[in-house]
Amino acid sequence: MPSRRSVLLAGAVGAAGIAVGTGAVAGWRVFGEEPRKRPKKLSVAGTGPAPLWRYSPGGEELGKHVLVGNRTLVLAGVADLTAIDLRSGKVTWSRDDKGSSVAPLDVSSGEVLVSDLNEFHLVSVKSGQIKWTETRYGTEKPVMFNRALAASRGILYFLGEVNEAPSDDKYRAVAYRLSDRKEIWRSRIPPGFPDPLSSDETTVPVVRGGELLLPNSGFESEEEWFTYLALDARTGKRLWKRSYPGAQRGSLMLRLPTAGNQLVADVDRGLRSFDLRSGKKRWHLDTGAVAAPGPVVRGNTMYVSDSSLRVHAVDLREGKSLWRRGDSAAPYAGGGSAGKMAISSSQQTLFRSADLEIDALRTRDGDPLWRMAMVDSAAVGPGTFVDSVPGTVLVATQSTLYALPVD
Repeated sequence: MPSRRSVLLAGAVGAAGIAVGTGAVAGWRVFGEEPRKRPKKLSVAGTGPAPLWRYSPGGEELGKHVLVGNRTLVLAGVADLTAIDLRSGKVTWSRDDKGSSVAPLDVSSGEVLVSDLNEFHLVSVKSGQIKWTETRYGTEKPVMFNRALAASRGILYFLGEVNEAPSDDKYRAVAYRLSDRKEIWRSRIPPGFPDPLSSDETTVPVVRGGELLLPNSGFESEEEWFTYLALDARTGKRLWKRSYPGAQRGSLMLRLPTAGNQLVADVDRGLRSFDLRSGKKRWHLDTGAVAAPGPVVRGNTMYVSDSSLRVHAVDLREGKSLWRRGDSAAPYAGGGSAGKMAISSSQQTLFRSADLEIDALRTRDGDPLWRMAMVDSAAVGPGTFVDSVPGTVLVATQSTLYALPVD
């Protein structure tokens, strides 16, 4: 179907662009049928690389996104869907009859789940074809679809609401097999596990080790501290519920479950590690500032930014600081986008968003490589990282997606 979106691959900078270094403005590289070439090494130290391509939906916001493999990014606007080829920045397909206010969910097997009001659709990443639409959880049904929670091994887990039920018996976690569209189980869960009104929390439901972990991110939760409720992912049976003293429930807090049955959280202007199941403290690292809610983890190392624009590399096993890099720029105001991190596929370069800038640091010691200012005329707030794929890091403002070459 025709779409309102279009790809803008400019040959020269117009009103929108990226400033590299302190004063230069990068020109756009155009990629047509010729193979993508690696950019020439810049001669001026500290300047960011020229973008490989950019994509803009013609004056509209980018919408929500999901990265599928290393080749495709699927964008969901309020009323349309678009797939972008990450090698060229070109649109591979688009449709303007379906959209979503939340990000599509990668359910593997080359498909994404797109939810729309009280129904959800399985969409082919390759063609954009809607394979089927589930309508059995509508407003007139006993259990109404609210939002997707997670997907693992062909099973969709979603939050359901029981129609005309009292507030303390209103919510259900539902397991739904995608291959034959069959409900496997539904389990009663307390209010606030998770927030039924938003799917944009920094701590999302996850499936780990055969358990579905549900955070108390909703305002209806009665717990004082951040809490996980664990359900058996196979049967829906309630397994355990654990609070982590000192870990706040706020939506822009760092709470990161990691390998080794560990939860790392922002506590008392520092980082604290808890045993995921027992809630016992493992270690505490004083950082002197509030941790930003967008860290990245590679192996046993976590990279995290803080409200003073410092970047920390932390050994997750013992809580030791491997290095800390300060910044002379003004601290950010605590917005949800500033402070987010990404790392190149080679794991040699670390990226951090700060106000209207993107910084690149060397992962082994935190030494700065370059800084790039986001000067997109339609941008509001800092550029945010979509993700990284081999050779490329993806950065987005509200209106434009950029592909930057990396190691």
